[in-house]
Amino acid sequence: MNITEYNAHYTNSGSADGRHSGDSFYTQAQAEPMAPIDLISCLVSDELTLRSDRLLERRRKQAGFRDANRSLEWFRLYLQSEDESQSGL
Repeated sequence: MNITEYNAHYTNSGSADGRHSGDSFYTQAQAEPMAPIDLISCLVSDELTLRSDRLLERRRKQAGFRDANRSLEWFRLYLQSEDESQSGL
């Protein structure tokens, strides 16, 4: 399988929402002596990671969290600023 066939396969199958990093695996396999089973292992691992990320995103969206886009760091800074303002009273 060459890079053109590989890209056509991933484009047509819709695998991993087009966010696969298989190009890097394929390039690595061509540059280094990598067994085909190792390449497949890397691709499967990447696909499972992406599917897990999509599942978490779907569940987060389904849960309807109020501040879904905010990070834990934001909440820490918010609580720290509240503590500082209350201690100043």
